[in-house]
Amino acid sequence: MYVAVGNHRTILTSRNGASWTVRAHEPESQGWFSSVAYGNGAFVAVGNGNRPDTGLSSPPGSGGYSTSTNGLPLVLSRTGIHWRPLRRRQPSLTAVAFGQKRLVAVGPDGIIASRDGRDWFHPTNFFNVNEQRIGPEMLPPDLTEIDYGNGPFNGRFVILGTRGNLMTSSSGLDWVSYTGFRERLNFTFTALGHNRALSIAAARDSGGNRMFVSPGGGWWEIVPPSFSVVALGGGKNSEIIAAGYDQQGGHCIQLWRDGLDWSATPSQIPGVH
Repeated sequence: MYVAVGNHRTILTSRNGASWTVRAHEPESQGWFSSVAYGNGAFVAVGNGNRPDTGLSSPPGSGGYSTSTNGLPLVLSRTGIHWRPLRRRQPSLTAVAFGQKRLVAVGPDGIIASRDGRDWFHPTNFFNVNEQRIGPEMLPPDLTEIDYGNGPFNGRFVILGTRGNLMTSSSGLDWVSYTGFRERLNFTFTALGHNRALSIAAARDSGGNRMFVSPGGGWWEIVPPSFSVVALGGGKNSEIIAAGYDQQGGHCIQLWRDGLDWSATPSQIPGVH
């Protein structure tokens, strides 16, 4: 089962990746689901919204759950067809990943973890790069992206956030907080991807697009693509696929062979708005 999520708190499923069925959709909402993961027999989608409680607009197979803005930042499904809301009245979440037999989600609510997707808790073991224990109040704010077990960070969770913040964990419970850039930078990460050799992070600041790469240790900045990247995905070899939008609002997608040369002109996706 493939599951895709997006704006208007939409959830789609497919058995073959070609034909898709709407399982949830709220066309009048400005809310969204921004990430979905599967692990331990559960699909988990996370996101946000900004309108009062309202009934879902009756898509087939929705199971009748209602969406409710920031009050329902997480939904759970065992099948991908019927979805159930959890963590009512809790802050929004932006991304979720699965690794080490554990689901981990991040967002304004910080870091939360779960074995089954139903019962969630906040990890409490945090350390700085000198292996000194730090309190949750010392964690970087606004964590936005999480991934697990790809590229040079194989076997570890990686969390990115605003101002260049970076956190890693091999368990999802014990976290090291550090920045591979420098303190209190003024940009926000928008996507994280990997190929066999590199982790690649897209970001934006007041000056425009930025791009960083890491072989697993430090990070360095490279020339970014000409469009704003919102998603990065790795192929079987060294290629990286990036998707996003340009200054005119057009949707762009492009494949790069090594993840380093972003100078080519991106392809437009006609008919997509």
